[in-house]
Amino acid sequence: PPPPRRTVADHLVNGTTLASATIDNTRIESNATGITASFSGAIALRNSIVSENTGHGVDLQTGAGQVLDAALDNVMLSNNDSNGLNVAGSSITVAMTGSTAVGNITGVFVQGGSTAATARLTNNVISRNTTGIQTGANGSILSPASNTIEGNGTNGAPGGYSPK
Repeated sequence: PPPPRRTVADHLVNGTTLASATIDNTRIESNATGITASFSGAIALRNSIVSENTGHGVDLQTGAGQVLDAALDNVMLSNNDSNGLNVAGSSITVAMTGSTAVGNITGVFVQGGSTAATARLTNNVISRNTTGIQTGANGSILSPASNTIEGNGTNGAPGGYSPK
């Protein structure tokens, strides 16, 4: 028989001091929001599934004076009732590689604050969302041709890719 289903909710918060978190090989399912990260520092999420949450799958936020670097590698963001990956705030940089966003309202949404927020997408599949990718004010999504962004209600169009 399959292993029992585990439900984990993570909410990572701090002030302006640097912190870091790594989440690896974890299933995060059926929560309000899968992961909320609102801190200065870095977060890495890899080899994990974030699905069937009633809000966002992964929600990255910053407040005044915070800077957040995030990496998602081999992550499944599926069937969340809002955005698979939601980026909302100043000074957030995300690298999403080898991941899948499927069945969400928006697969990847990026909006900055008073300064920019940027997501760099490489080798991902973004499909069967209401909207594939979308940016708001001061947000950018950079993508080489290695991503598959198709089969969404509206696919969205990434900007060009410029290496860091």
